[in-house]
Amino acid sequence: MTLEQKYIASTSLGHRKRYAQFFTPEKIAEFMCQWVLQGKQKTRVLEPAYGLGIFSRILAQKTTLPVDAYEIDGQIFASAVAVCPNGVNLRNEDYFASDWDAKYDAIVCNPPYLKFHDYDNATYIPDVNNHLGIKLNGFTNLYTLFLLKSISQLQEGGRLAYIIPSEFLNSDYGVEVKNALLESNTLHHIIVVDFTECAFDGALTTACILLCERTTGSVSVRFSLVNSIEGLNTCLKEYTEYNTSDLDANIKWKSYYEEGNGCKYNNLVPFSKFAKVSRGIATGSNDFLRSSLQKQMTIIFPKSA
Repeated sequence: MTLEQKYIASTSLGHRKRYAQFFTPEKIAEFMCQWVLQGKQKTRVLEPAYGLGIFSRILAQKTTLPVDAYEIDGQIFASAVAVCPNGVNLRNEDYFASDWDAKYDAIVCNPPYLKFHDYDNATYIPDVNNHLGIKLNGFTNLYTLFLLKSISQLQEGGRLAYIIPSEFLNSDYGVEVKNALLESNTLHHIIVVDFTECAFDGALTTACILLCERTTGSVSVRFSLVNSIEGLNTCLKEYTEYNTSDLDANIKWKSYYEEGNGCKYNNLVPFSKFAKVSRGIATGSNDFLRSSLQKQMTIIFPKSA
């Protein structure tokens, strides 16, 4: 069993969900580490959400660079510190309490995926807004806060690789996130990982790998859609490219990486001509909603005597 498999077997699902602990497959982590080490000579690495340290463990096989790492959960920290590579300064602390002015030229991360009602968004979001001078809304997921703080900590010539859910590319709250990415002038490549072999072990979500680099001058953004881990080997050479100025943060970005089907059909009309769609009940608890529906169904269709 791998270190991650042993942890999953010994840790309750409730605890792992509370801290949004989904582990990056080794091949994806290898790809991300390889990318951040290229380019300018590196001197200092940051891993903001350490978990069990898959990135630092891979980096230790390639380099002796010092790594600053943060992990807020004491339970996984205890497991991680026992196998922590030499040169990793691992802290059992909240990444957002760390120095915003600390700069790094290599940052790699799989941040916690928590929706707005699952973390202290009333504290974290204003903190990020104040530091970066932006206006993220209250529905922003935690992983994008990690991303934006890390980008602000990139040295000139520094590289960043993040693996995160891709929903922000096409959601309402993602508009301000995309605006911040474009204004940072660091966004280099978005690789949408859309395959059955889910990128997050045990999580039903489509992932994307964001590659960012702080450079001077104009920047273009590349988009790739891969349907297998093996596709990562070619996506750096096969992509669709846009000038940053041509990207519109207000639209769904799937139009930049997915081939539309509209050209295959004639006489299409907007869905709005026939119906209006609005958001339903948001309980924040699927178990509560499921239980409520079961009770209602019992009343409507009582069990036979």
